[in-house]
Parts: sequence; C-alpha cells; structure tokens
Amino acid sequence: MTAFFRLAALFGLMLGAIPSGALAEDSSIEMLVGRNPPNVRWENGKLTGYWVELSRLAAQKANVPIQGFQNLPYPRSLEEVAGGSRQCHPFVARTPKRESSYRWIAPTRRIVTTVFVTADLPNAPTTMEQLKQHEIAVQRGTLGDQVLEAFGIPAMRITDTNRLAVLLAHGRVSVFVAEYASGLAAAEEASVSVKEAMPLAETMGYFVCSPGIDAATADRLATAINGIFADGLDLPLAAADGMDAQSYDRVRPPLSQASVPPTQ
Repeated sequence: MTAFFRLAALFGLMLGAIPSGALAEDSSIEMLVGRNPPNVRWENGKLTGYWVELSRLAAQKANVPIQGFQNLPYPRSLEEVAGGSRQCHPFVARTPKRESSYRWIAPTRRIVTTVFVTADLPNAPTTMEQLKQHEIAVQRGTLGDQVLEAFGIPAMRITDTNRLAVLLAHGRVSVFVAEYASGLAAAEEASVSVKEAMPLAETMGYFVCSPGIDAATADRLATAINGIFADGLDLPLAAADGMDAQSYDRVRPPLSQASVPPTQ
C-alpha cells in the first residue's frame, strides 16, 4: 500500500471514530440571553419568555439547531457573543460602536429608550437639565446607560430589570431609564404605577451572532426571523409575556425593515 493510500485509510478510521452527529453540530448555535424578566425568565426550572421563545422559533424555522441557552448578565452576554464563534443573541442595539462586533442578522425590536417616573412623583423631568436633578437608575450596559453617559448624567447602575423591580417595590427609585417594554415590565412586576416623562433615544435592536458565523447559517436565520414578523408569529409570544397590543405595537420592528440583509 502506498503512503497516500495509508494516509487515506488512516483518515477514514479517524472519521469513523467521530461520534455520530458531531459533524452536524457545526451548523448549531448557542443562544445567550440577558437577565431581563419577564421577557427572559425561569418557570418550573425551564428558561422561557419572549426572547427565548422567539429564538427557539427562529432556529426551528431556519433548521439551525440550538446547543443550549445561557442566561447571563446582559453586558456579559454581549461580550460572550462578540468574542465567540457560533454564539447568538436575540436583542442587541445596533450602534456605530458595536457595528464590527457582531454579525447583524435581522431586526427584532424598535428600542425606545425613555425616562420613566413613578406616577406619584411631582415635577417629572422633561429636560436634560431637570433630569440631572434626580437620582436615576439604569441597567448597566444598555443603550440607556450609554445615553446617560454621553450626556454626563450620573446614575445608579443595576444588573438587571429584576433588581429594578425590587428597588421600585421598596420605593428606592422614582426615576429610571429603560427600554420601553422592559421598563413597563419591571414596574408591573413591582406593582408600581409609572409613566413616561421624556424620550431619550430610539434605535433598532437586532438578532446578532458572533462575527465569524458562516453566511449560510446567518442567511437562514435572517429569512426565518423576517418571516416570523411578516406573518405575525411574534404576536402570540408577546401576548404570553403580558405585553398588551398597543405597547407591543410601539416596539415591534417595522415590516419595511424585514428585507435588511445581514452585514457581511
């Protein structure tokens, strides 16, 4: 047997030693989600919520297996995806600073960042100067955090919306900055009535993956996600999380953006 055929035979034996299904795992992804109840929450030992179920539905329609989910503090989840190889995240604000850190797959949310105040707060802030006179809470690493930092406005930085709900419930926070749906959800969890005081920023949130993910997987996920919103399959997921139709319509991505291709 020549050296070439000996090498070919050895390669064949090595392939035979790979466990069944291992090669197929090359097309799989790992989902990372931030700690953002109720849109990401644990129920009976199972991770669920809007962003979890949207990810599952997108992967199913794209025929892209999910290895598993990691539920991490939001800033860490973004770092892990940016530094990974086949990690994805369903909800990341698209900003110039982050442009090169991810493969931008498809829009999943209009991120309306706003200032909320408790309903009983007198003289709610309506300008940046007035806002500076208040103690403000904001989730670390979010777009709201970046906006406050850009304006030089100090804030109490918290880990997740669950912590915000605790602070609201105990009356330790009267003014906070959050993404529209997340802010309302935290207030509902705390059984505290809140109102919008002033908008701060608006951008698009995207389903993203690690920069090096292959184009075929990215394209299949983009097609699946765009199809979910075009067909209204996201609406039952939002309703299951308690989002009323009017509030959800405000943050639902415009269908006109459904054809935006993933960044190469």
